[in-house]
Amino acid sequence: MLSNPSLALALSSSAPFIILHPNYRKRYHLLSSALTNSAFSPIYLDVHTKETTWQQFWQLLSQAYCEQAALHLPEPSQLGSPEVAASYLCNLLATRAPHLLILDSSDNLQPDSCRSFFAALVERLPQPSKVILSGRTWLAELLGRASHNAVICYPTAEAAMLHDYSTIPADRHLLEVYAHADGRIVVDGVESKNWEGQLPRALFYFFIDRGMVTRDAIFQSFWSELSEREATNVFHVTKRKIHEMLGFNLTVYCSGYYHIAPEIDLRYDSQVFLNLIQQGESAEPEEGIPLLESAIRLYRSDFLRGLKGQWIEQRRDQLRAQMAEACAVLGRFYEQTERDLKAINAYERALAIQPYREEWARPLMSLYAMHRQPKRGLAVFERLEAALLKQNAPADKPKLDKRTQDLAAKLRRML
Repeated sequence: MLSNPSLALALSSSAPFIILHPNYRKRYHLLSSALTNSAFSPIYLDVHTKETTWQQFWQLLSQAYCEQAALHLPEPSQLGSPEVAASYLCNLLATRAPHLLILDSSDNLQPDSCRSFFAALVERLPQPSKVILSGRTWLAELLGRASHNAVICYPTAEAAMLHDYSTIPADRHLLEVYAHADGRIVVDGVESKNWEGQLPRALFYFFIDRGMVTRDAIFQSFWSELSEREATNVFHVTKRKIHEMLGFNLTVYCSGYYHIAPEIDLRYDSQVFLNLIQQGESAEPEEGIPLLESAIRLYRSDFLRGLKGQWIEQRRDQLRAQMAEACAVLGRFYEQTERDLKAINAYERALAIQPYREEWARPLMSLYAMHRQPKRGLAVFERLEAALLKQNAPADKPKLDKRTQDLAAKLRRML
């Protein structure tokens, strides 16, 4: 689980470069802690312009050192090359207290122009000075062939889909698939967006979600109205578009099934979500709570929002149901560990998805009664009645458990 990570561990390592994980939402909290770290003299600069060349970057660096450390760096024209500039900076830092150079929006650096500078900086940066890079994407092109020992990706946590980009083997691909909300694909730390239409995108997610699937199942899900020959042609064209978008084959065909290619390390948020729920629900409350919290954070929104198709809608419903169950179990765990306000929030989220679940409404009503909030408790009861009435025939009044009815009566008396 990932909870309030600190840069202290990364800063104590021998790696000269620390790259903040681009998918970590609280990068600026880490930058704030870096700026106040007493073991280093921090220098902060924001690379605010896209396609910044090494000369433009050096000007920004010169301005930052002048304003924050009263040091004056020579003009780029006096240095001549990015390698010489990096060597000059390293020689300067070797005579000073440990520096922490923090480069924000570093994805705006132009890789072809700046690569030589950073390659030289990686090799020559005097210990224990460090460079922190923060940006919206992984900076593989910028760092070139920097060794794994020279770069730390931080923070990392499999359960939070924060994978270590610095250790991807050269002969493999890390494929991260985010199927919730609008969907997102990250290949070796770099987001891929170049879909040629909705069909390749839908087929891609079908392969990912199924893991192993026959051609007949694919044709039935996508082209049931076409002849086998027509479906085969469309299938191969669509599969080729997926290959072109990724830059490698997504699947291999073996023993009558399409499988995810063996050289791909797949990380799929829906599968991580389900695994965390399974682990959390079978654990004791104190162990289960962080697992379920991580699962719920991964969900974000409905499965492939905006894409249509019977298989998508079925999967969307299944995952929504799992989300509701996870929230309800989390509510029970919170209740058992006397975290009532969190329990209320979790039960409310569960009932927002499945408002007809009486076994969830009852403990929520009880919590509202305990906290002297009868109006909110009765609102839960009324939503439950309305949801059950909608499920049944209009003439059938929902039959509620006596315990639920007694709770509603108690809440009315509290008004």
